[in-house]
Amino acid sequence: MASKPVSGSSVTKNNKPLHIVFLHLDLGIGGAEQLVVNLALASLPAELEPNSTSEETSDPSTNTNTMNTGTNPSTTSSTNTNLNARVSIVTTHCDQSHCFDAVRKSKSSDTTRKPGRLADCVHVCGAAIPVHLWGYGTVVFSTLRMLYLSYVARWKFPDADVYVLDILPTPIPFLTGWLNIHTGVKCVIYYCHFPDKLLTRDTVNGMSSTGTQQSGGLKAVLKRGYRAVMDGLEEWSMMYADGICVN
Repeated sequence: MASKPVSGSSVTKNNKPLHIVFLHLDLGIGGAEQLVVNLALASLPAELEPNSTSEETSDPSTNTNTMNTGTNPSTTSSTNTNLNARVSIVTTHCDQSHCFDAVRKSKSSDTTRKPGRLADCVHVCGAAIPVHLWGYGTVVFSTLRMLYLSYVARWKFPDADVYVLDILPTPIPFLTGWLNIHTGVKCVIYYCHFPDKLLTRDTVNGMSSTGTQQSGGLKAVLKRGYRAVMDGLEEWSMMYADGICVN
């Protein structure tokens, strides 16, 4: 588990806001995407109330909550659970017609709709990398896409404090500076939705979904070998994470 725990403060030693980078393959609409969006929103500074301004919160003489009601500012601020951090989301795909409102950009034709709070935090790259090849090699191409995302993220945000990954853990050794390729980041957190090695099995109690015993043909042997290599790579990669979360 984590050997380098993340500090509870949202400010680094040089008094800069904590910079959290999220890596996710496809920022569409789903449970995994909802998790990433919720974590990113919780990491941002809390939004001000509609009847509040930044001047009111920073100047005690104009803070009506403090003067008129006698409310202790420290008491009200303690209810804010946001990290007040800087957030970046790096993904290979974000379809504006199929995404959560928080990451949706405003349309020039619709001036009434404001962009989501995370719209400017999303960075799309690697869209040219295929998802699969004639229906095969999905895991391999997903691994390549995640590795590319991690490379681009390290190049764009060399001073990031925390990286949060989900779906595939294979970029973790690269991010943590394995083989001394680079200095590594300060902390890498991996969120495991469901073990891929169990999710890809087409069996129930050792039997195939059609009710017949698993075939021992060449295709089945190649598939088991392919999965064994990818499962071993993912398990090895997870050892380099500073923290692993599961649902």
